[in-house]
Amino acid sequence: SKKTKMTLKIKPTANFQSNFDISDITVLGGIELNQALDKNNSIDLGIKRMTVFGKPEILPTFSFNHQFNKGAYLKLGFPNSKLAYSNSIRNKFSLNNDFRGSSYNLNSPIVTDDGIAIAKLGFSQMETTLQFERNMDTSWYIGFKGGYSSNKEFKFSDENKANEMNQTLKNGGIFSVSIKYKL
Repeated sequence: SKKTKMTLKIKPTANFQSNFDISDITVLGGIELNQALDKNNSIDLGIKRMTVFGKPEILPTFSFNHQFNKGAYLKLGFPNSKLAYSNSIRNKFSLNNDFRGSSYNLNSPIVTDDGIAIAKLGFSQMETTLQFERNMDTSWYIGFKGGYSSNKEFKFSDENKANEMNQTLKNGGIFSVSIKYKL
C-alpha cells in the first residue's frame, strides 16, 4: 500500500581463507517491513540473517526514521543508526553507529592445546564514526571517516560451533579516506 512497503533481500557471500569450497557460501538477508506513520516519520521492522556478532545468526532489526527536512534525517535502531545532513547535492555529513561483523571458514583447522579443532573465525565490533562524502562529479566521490571502534571480538569455533572461544581486542580509533567510482 502507499504507507506500507516490504523489502526482501538475499545476499550470498563466500567467506574463506584461500581455497574456495561450496561449504564457504553463506546466504544472508531477510525481510523488512517499512510503515509510514506520517509525512516525516516511519518505522522499519524485520528479521534478517546477519553476521553482526561474528557468526551467521537470525536477528530482529528495527529502526525509527525521521526526515527533518530535505537535507537532514535521523535513523535510530539496530543494527545501524545514523544522523545525516546534506547542505548541497555534493556534500553529505553523517554521524553513524554500526554493529559490524564477518565470518570465515579456515582452510585447515587449527588445533588448540585442549584438542579442539578451530575451523571457523568470526569478527565483530561496534563503530561510532563521523563521515563526510563529497561528490566530485557525476561518478567520482571522495570520503573521510573518523571515529572509535569498541566491543571488538574474535570468535573461534569448531566446525559444528559446539566449542566457541572469544578473544576480546583493544578498542581504538578509526580513520579512513576512500575514493569511489559509481556506475
